[in-house]
Amino acid sequence: MPWFSYSARDTSGRPVEGVLEAADERDLRARLRERGYYITAYEVVPAPAAPRRAFLEPRITLEDLTTFSFQLAEMINAGLPITQALRAIREQTLNRSLKRVIAEVEEEVEGGLSLSEALSRHPHVFSRMYVGLVQTGEVGGVLDMVFTRLAQYLDRELNTRRKVRSTYIYPAFVLTFATLVLSFLLVFVVPLFERLYGRLGAQLPALTQGLLTLSRFVRGYWPGILVGLGLVVLGIARGRRLPGLRPLLDRLTLHLPVVGVLAKKVVISRFVYALGMLLQGGVPILQALQTAGEAADNAVLQAGVQTMRGLVSEGHSLDSAMQRTAFFPPLVVHLVATGQQTGTLDQSLLRAGEFLDRDIDYTIRRLAAFLEPALTVFVGVVVGFILVSLYLPVFNLLRVLQRR
Repeated sequence: MPWFSYSARDTSGRPVEGVLEAADERDLRARLRERGYYITAYEVVPAPAAPRRAFLEPRITLEDLTTFSFQLAEMINAGLPITQALRAIREQTLNRSLKRVIAEVEEEVEGGLSLSEALSRHPHVFSRMYVGLVQTGEVGGVLDMVFTRLAQYLDRELNTRRKVRSTYIYPAFVLTFATLVLSFLLVFVVPLFERLYGRLGAQLPALTQGLLTLSRFVRGYWPGILVGLGLVVLGIARGRRLPGLRPLLDRLTLHLPVVGVLAKKVVISRFVYALGMLLQGGVPILQALQTAGEAADNAVLQAGVQTMRGLVSEGHSLDSAMQRTAFFPPLVVHLVATGQQTGTLDQSLLRAGEFLDRDIDYTIRRLAAFLEPALTVFVGVVVGFILVSLYLPVFNLLRVLQRR
């Protein structure tokens, strides 16, 4: 979405300026009205670049943000003023990057900005969902409750990431080890057999000839192979930051065998839980859909969310809009329909998120049970292929000598 630089006035007529991300002019005006601002001028500007960290300055992690939210909730609940609470958290924060951001937020709040406005000036630390919920907490006077919910949401997201990451650690280790063993055999062991068979003048079967050809290729072009592998890893790691590649990579991830099922469940769980939290915080449905779609961090789902927003704005129910995208499982759609009928849509969405979390746990256990033997068999097949290819000519030579 584009970013806008705007000039506006608040309810007392005081001029206000800032930068805000919005879908279009209409969305920009709606977001500013929610803050009590009335726009006077605006223009599209480039997205703000992420602030560069100082040399060796640590990255602000999800765990850091979770701890910050829990601490702020406790201090506000204890009756401390915002600036005093921020100062206390800053003094005991070990992460230098977060300490710097808190100091800037504290200074901006002391300068007259609301907490949500100060947080919105750091979009690479505090997401739109985070800022939006803080804003609703300020309006409703329930900041401590909002920060508690945010901390619980971030803690849940952190646990999900850890579970998913732990699923991939074993396969990554096995595949890395297998690649190193295969490289060693092709570069150092296979050439020894090649020289031996050359001196003996042995008739080599097609399987062995193919292995020798692969060995020559790896030895001759290993710099290019390493560069190619590095580019592939870099493309996977950085490709989602490019607008043109991100939809392709996200769609590919969701359609990967075995792993794609888990990825889709994680994306849907993240979306429905964020949507439930936003609606529970009093955020309007259209804005909540947009923000929850961004929190899900998947281009395929975000495209479906735009379709849903259009249908909901035309008067369709949320469950029918979900059904038309063909992205959500039937159980989630049924829970949403029940929530709409009973007036507890936010609670139904949160329950759907909890159900999907349990399903993710089951999927992870099942995936781990499948991957471990599958990778063992894969490594065994690869090593077995190399050994058979190397020793097949030896068996042929023994048969020839026996005949003589």
